Amino acid sequence: MKPLVKLGIWVGVILLLAVLYALTPVGPITRAAVRGIGAGIARRPGIAWAREQMDQEQDPGSASQTPDNMDEIRSLIEAGQDRQGEDAVEAAIEQYRRAVDLDEAYAPSRVALAGAYMQLGRNEEAIAELQRATELAPDQAFVWFRLGALLVREERYDAAIDALEAGLALDDSDADAHYWLGVALHYRTFEDTSRAVSELERSVSLDPEAPENHYQLALAYTNRDWPDDAARAIQAYQRVVALDPEQTEAYYHLGQLYMREGDSEQALEAWRFYVAHSDDPERSETVTTWIATVESAQSE
Repeated sequence: MKPLVKLGIWVGVILLLAVLYALTPVGPITRAAVRGIGAGIARRPGIAWAREQMDQEQDPGSASQTPDNMDEIRSLIEAGQDRQGEDAVEAAIEQYRRAVDLDEAYAPSRVALAGAYMQLGRNEEAIAELQRATELAPDQAFVWFRLGALLVREERYDAAIDALEAGLALDDSDADAHYWLGVALHYRTFEDTSRAVSELERSVSLDPEAPENHYQLALAYTNRDWPDDAARAIQAYQRVVALDPEQTEAYYHLGQLYMREGDSEQALEAWRFYVAHSDDPERSETVTTWIATVESAQSE
């Protein structure tokens, strides 16, 4: 085949894939990612923070104001934690509500209650408890972070950003908080990608072993699309699969980026892995079409 004809075929392949990539809806993909990552909304459970606060208040040197009926509140919160551990979440909620009724101004009871609501997917009730907890304990970064992360999951990005920034003003060293702030900034409009990248890079620097940090950073690099951002995104996705080989979505995006960079062999390898392991039949069918298109051009 004449070189110019072959070049024309490859130009056509690249243009076709570029069109397919452009037509891939970014919003639904990334919002689906938010719902997925929301399931593990914080590595540190709210009940753990509540128990830590109670332990600190039991310390004779603590400056915190301890409720007069602290022993009864502690007993109820511990009972609630036991019920949660047994998957009896409604029973746990009853214990936590009783603790709140004993002292409505005690933030740890509300944080524990919010965690139980979250476990049942009752996120609006959890948000209400966490908002009240931030009013009662505005100097506790964890409560702001917990609220912000849940608001991101609910796609209430402006409120999430406010909460996360309030928490980071108290503690700038929390990797999860930078992660959720980066996600919120990115998904809010898909235009504030520079700030999103900065926050996600910070989260990666604080916790380089968390694959989801690298995954969201790669998405932000791709959408920002500065010079060398494609290469940066490839490196981030490569880190994702090194940390979590079962993260098939990374291979989907890697294939697209490799094609963008002109490396069809790497693209095919990534896409074949994706098709072999993905649980999304509709997208697998699309990727299979892409593979066939590239393989057809290679055989010419």
